Amino acid sequence: MASTLFILTITCYLLSLVTTLTASFFARLIPSRPLNFLVVVHFILIISYLLVPGSENNPESPGSANYLFLAFFCSGILVSGVLLRKSYHLILKGYFSLFLISAVIFIVSPSRMLGFIASGKPDSFDPPRYHIFDNYYLVGQDRTSRNSTGNIAFKLVREMGFFHKTLARNIVLPSSTDSVRLLNYEQQNGMTVRVFHDSGSVTDSMEIKLNFIIERDSSSVITRGKPVKQP
Repeated sequence: MASTLFILTITCYLLSLVTTLTASFFARLIPSRPLNFLVVVHFILIISYLLVPGSENNPESPGSANYLFLAFFCSGILVSGVLLRKSYHLILKGYFSLFLISAVIFIVSPSRMLGFIASGKPDSFDPPRYHIFDNYYLVGQDRTSRNSTGNIAFKLVREMGFFHKTLARNIVLPSSTDSVRLLNYEQQNGMTVRVFHDSGSVTDSMEIKLNFIIERDSSSVITRGKPVKQP
């Protein structure tokens, strides 16, 4: 997830929880008219999100869909604290109580919860990934990046808690990749790995050179060695 979107998401989410908790203590003093207005805005936001093209939804390069779903989710939290303490239909109360339950999921798995809030995709923070060594991983760039040949685009990242640094992009691997093994590592330049993947009844492998990105958002240069068949 882009660092700006991450910071905005966690800030808005936590502020929404604190605000709705505080407002719930004064629910009797809050008139229903502004609350009804917020409910209408909440549903307008989800309709707007559904109408936005899928290409506008990418946590790595945020588009309008990411911010619309974030606003939708946070508005649901803001409404829930007061609405649950007023005389509204049981179905409506049950719907908005789901937003408060997200706090439990956030405690158990904050990264998955934030990934969902920032994209509206339950599997946003569960892309295919292969461990190379230490905190270096090959992670699927996007679940829509699978091309007609069955290959998937990956990026090389170094994880640092909630954040990660992208070291190389557009690394195309077979969808049948089984594992990745480090062959050589150069701290400033890059690394060489061997990728093992299934090919029919045998296991193939290929050697890939990963050059680290020198300038921000520049594409990596990938050099493949000759595939080697393993018995």
